[in-house]
Amino acid sequence: MQYASFPSPYIVGPHIDTLEDFHGRHLQVQRFFNMLRSRSPGSLRILGLRRSGKTSFLLHISDRRVIERELGKRADSVAVAFIDLQDNVLSPEDFYRKAAEATRTALVSAGIAPPDKAPADQGFDEFSKWVSTILPRGTKLRLILLLDEFERLAESRIFTSDFLGNLRSLVTGNPNFAWATASFHDLWVLEPKFQDSAFSNVFHPTPIVLGAMEAPEIEELVSAPAAAEGITFSKAEVNAIKQIAGPLPYFLQAAAEQWFFCRKAGERSLARCRQTVMEQLCCPDSLIHGASRPDWKQLTSQDQLVLYQIAQQSSTLESDTAAKVSLMQYGLLWKKNGHLSIAGELLQKWLVERNPDMPPADITPYVPIIVEATKFAFEEAGKWIDDIRKKASGSKGKTSRPVVPAPALAQAERTMIQSQDAEQLARRMDRLTAELSVEEIESLVSQVKIHRRNLGRLEIKKAKSGNEVSNLVENEIEDEANAILEKMERLETLLVQVYTGKA
Repeated sequence: MQYASFPSPYIVGPHIDTLEDFHGRHLQVQRFFNMLRSRSPGSLRILGLRRSGKTSFLLHISDRRVIERELGKRADSVAVAFIDLQDNVLSPEDFYRKAAEATRTALVSAGIAPPDKAPADQGFDEFSKWVSTILPRGTKLRLILLLDEFERLAESRIFTSDFLGNLRSLVTGNPNFAWATASFHDLWVLEPKFQDSAFSNVFHPTPIVLGAMEAPEIEELVSAPAAAEGITFSKAEVNAIKQIAGPLPYFLQAAAEQWFFCRKAGERSLARCRQTVMEQLCCPDSLIHGASRPDWKQLTSQDQLVLYQIAQQSSTLESDTAAKVSLMQYGLLWKKNGHLSIAGELLQKWLVERNPDMPPADITPYVPIIVEATKFAFEEAGKWIDDIRKKASGSKGKTSRPVVPAPALAQAERTMIQSQDAEQLARRMDRLTAELSVEEIESLVSQVKIHRRNLGRLEIKKAKSGNEVSNLVENEIEDEANAILEKMERLETLLVQVYTGKA
């Protein structure tokens, strides 16, 4: 079908910065403003896949009209500042300068006269002093800073654990100050330096997740822009668009836009509109369907494997229940007729066409990493895991069973590990799971070593305290021990999958 020149009423790609164009996310908006209604604002993590609408959501909740609508008279004592960490934030000085500029803008928008302009070349000390002039003791004003694309700080070595400690002190030093970070991965997953920092401790334990949109929100997002241009979508059309796109806003708008063009060109047949939309969105150079699908590399190897299995209707591997729950939460899986399936025909088609049954590239380069991780699980961890288990016993019940050494690994694999026969080992490994799991395996070993180092420091602190040791230290020791056991259990699961192809 050839389209005439029709302007699109949908915003596909760019973030939404106008109130009238923002649709849905009602529960998530309420979560944010409920935090502001609390006795003291708490820091929040906002999580979502790329293109799930994180930037649009942050711009929406920092819009003065939204703040006044949600908080009424309380809005007079609230300032919400938005910071884009992709916008030339290359050093801590850049960060504090941007934070000061955004804070001044938010204060002016709230009708609050800001204090004298912060120093142009400021570091943490100058910014901290400046914030304390805005939020003196006893003030009713609350200041929330929204940090978009928080991964940017994790990717740069310039932003160290000390920098994160300073961010934490701004919250702990002032009950009316809070952060809200937006990212896909949670804070402690981003980089080891986040695990080595207490920064994440100031955040509410439950994040705001921008995952699958609710059914009424999908109908609003799909139908309202078309209706404004005189095209009314039937319920069957809305449902067809949802089945094609899944429940995430970027893909819904892309599919709705193509459906709108089809209808605008005079097509009324549901079947022909569906066919046309799929043809447009599945062409080889489409970002939605092409090899550069935007969210794939963000997923863990286990998430990818679960999606592969469900798309292929494969039962070779027992899929991870936790991964399924997470993928449903993020809008990549949904329940259909009581069974889990891929959320949307676009993603289903893309996964099937990747053809995971074909052997991936040679996995020999991964073998040394897997060998070292296996040795770590069998040999190094085997020497101290029982002691770790004792430290975790009687705590919060976070670990379900003894962990290492991995009992499911066969003697044949142990023999090959000892002989360092990489070629033979690669032949026996499940190729797909080895390729998908290696990054997470390497990360888990690193995380366990960090937790064990933290545990050692806490035990030294406990020994020096003698009988004066606090409950806080005891709890921290239990938490670190439990974290080690949980990660070792996950490491065992991945190693078993790599060697046997079975969970």
